[in-house]
Amino acid sequence: KATRRILVVDDNPAVLKLIGTLFEEEGLQVVLAGSVAEARSKLEAESGAFDLVLSDIQMPKETGFDLLAWIKRPGSPFADLPVLLTTAEMPEPEHRMRGFAMGAVDYVVRPIELSELVVRSINAINNFRRVKSLEHMLQDSENLAMVGRMLVASSHEIKNLASIVKVCSDQIAKAFPSLKQGDSIQAAALKALGESSALLTDVARNSSNLLDTNAADLKPIDLDQVADAVGELMKVRIRACNEIGRAHV
Repeated sequence: KATRRILVVDDNPAVLKLIGTLFEEEGLQVVLAGSVAEARSKLEAESGAFDLVLSDIQMPKETGFDLLAWIKRPGSPFADLPVLLTTAEMPEPEHRMRGFAMGAVDYVVRPIELSELVVRSINAINNFRRVKSLEHMLQDSENLAMVGRMLVASSHEIKNLASIVKVCSDQIAKAFPSLKQGDSIQAAALKALGESSALLTDVARNSSNLLDTNAADLKPIDLDQVADAVGELMKVRIRACNEIGRAHV
């Protein structure tokens, strides 16, 4: 099954057939267009389906430069599609510079050994794929950096919240020392506040450690412990609801 798909554009039917047959023998899938207008139609009909456009420059009505300009125009859905230009016309140096300035990835002067044309076309596709892969890796790195910044900010806020919870818990315990003993809802709530503070501190510490793989205190988060802490907090809430319900019976 072909893994590369090329749109070949040339007004000469014999050249089209020759190039198409050559690429197909090398395992590439080829779509042929005899004019710039036909090439545009095929690109629009199969957006994203091509890996390369191989276009002659000198064609009647519209040239390969016209096609290149249309492909690379601002806002074009094909702007990233690599284009390889071919020509048998002079002045070759001016055409070469113009093509590269407009965004062509390569420029081939005919006559050319057909095997070289295949190699240069495949290289153009592979180089383009490597560039796109690097762009994706860079984007992933930027996304990871954003996640890191969010973790730092979240960790800081969680630490602040843990400190507030602990201060409140300590002040309540100091103001009402009897709450440390007994089995009342208030005593259970005070205990839950202390445990919540410790849990929030652990969460903040682990969030920070995710950004530093060399952290000395890096350790797995014990999900069982987290579940137990959440369960204890919910018990207090359920007991309070039950007490309120009994008071209204």
